[in-house]
Amino acid sequence: MIQDTGYVLKIRDYGEKDKIITFFTYNHGKITAFAKSAAKSLKRFGSKLEIGVKLNITLLSIKENRLKNLQKIEIAEQFPSFRSDLNQFTLLSIFLELIDKISAEDDQNKTAFMLLDSAISFIPRCKKNDNLLFSFQLKLITLSGFGLNLTNCNICNSTMENEFNFILDSNSFVCAKCMQNVSGKCIQLNEGIKKTILILLNLNLNQCERVIINSNYSKIIATILQNNIREIIGSDLMSFDFFKFIP
Repeated sequence: MIQDTGYVLKIRDYGEKDKIITFFTYNHGKITAFAKSAAKSLKRFGSKLEIGVKLNITLLSIKENRLKNLQKIEIAEQFPSFRSDLNQFTLLSIFLELIDKISAEDDQNKTAFMLLDSAISFIPRCKKNDNLLFSFQLKLITLSGFGLNLTNCNICNSTMENEFNFILDSNSFVCAKCMQNVSGKCIQLNEGIKKTILILLNLNLNQCERVIINSNYSKIIATILQNNIREIIGSDLMSFDFFKFIP
């Protein structure tokens, strides 16, 4: 028997009555569970099984089966505004999809859970969606061992100062000297962008709104992060498509 607290990452129908639920939990990381008769069992599950809802869950683990059986759920925390606010729901979807794609099954990561917990709790109060999104992405990829190397050139390993470049094809940062021998699409960077990224990485999520980011910096940071995430998970996040249309 497993008891834990976790967020619903995704829900899939299995036949007409059953569902397969993916959770991200505090003690067990990402867990996939089988919810028998979830589509009709209002008494056991009701409307509690929704993505982004924080639940206290009870699971039965069967050795012969990778899937755990979902026995019981209780709402620990939920935010009704996610249902009615497209901006909030889209941010939530990006956070959940990124956690799902970057996390391995049954791999405990309490720090990543606490990051997700803080991010979701802050969504309803956040006034700068880009800042929160950038900060969450930077912290998560760093926790997962894929943090951005903004200090040393990926080719000669020398310290990068003043102006340097991000190469999209190789997902690498290159100093001005090495750039003379590199082809491919690139973005020119400077100390201002570097400083902004490092501030977003190191500030607490609930302080990220303090950072002032102009539109040019915002586009550059978004491109770097999306390129980096594509390299990590092997594809683009589907939820990013919706974020493009949010003002």
